[in-house]
Amino acid sequence: MGYLGRVVAAIAVAATIGASRPDADPAMVEAGIGAAYDAQCTALMRGEVAAWTATLARDFVPTMTDGTHGTAKTAHDGVAALLASARITDCRIVPEDISMLGDDAVAAVAITMSGTLTDRRSLAVEQHAIDRWTPAGSAWLQKSSTVLEQTVTVDGVVVQHAVKKGAPVPSPT
Repeated sequence: MGYLGRVVAAIAVAATIGASRPDADPAMVEAGIGAAYDAQCTALMRGEVAAWTATLARDFVPTMTDGTHGTAKTAHDGVAALLASARITDCRIVPEDISMLGDDAVAAVAITMSGTLTDRRSLAVEQHAIDRWTPAGSAWLQKSSTVLEQTVTVDGVVVQHAVKKGAPVPSPT
């Protein structure tokens, strides 16, 4: 087979592979990512750092409002520190929008958590973030999370409020 024949054959194989890959079913994507968020909340409320970390891709990259980036390990360590200092009794992660980016899904989410600090003061956290998820077999693993806004209150007093520069203002939840 000559050069042109190999090019035509390669294009035919690529077209066949591309045509055989079905588009993601939006309902299945939403259900799968919703289940992953539920697993994250369940892990936080049970105090199970390893179970929470199991929902992350190995190359997970968290980005905070100030632009600092972390890794799956720094995320694990941050959740471990949170759970060492607080008991989370309520957690909700609500996808407000999910769209596909190639095989990955991107979700705009509203996150609320509340609980009690070890000194018995109340804790509440509200975040708005953009998360990226990648399929892993029949599950989804979180590849990244960019926090757009975060508010932390202790005994009803705001102790932190941070907004990512240039981020659109999220709608109230």
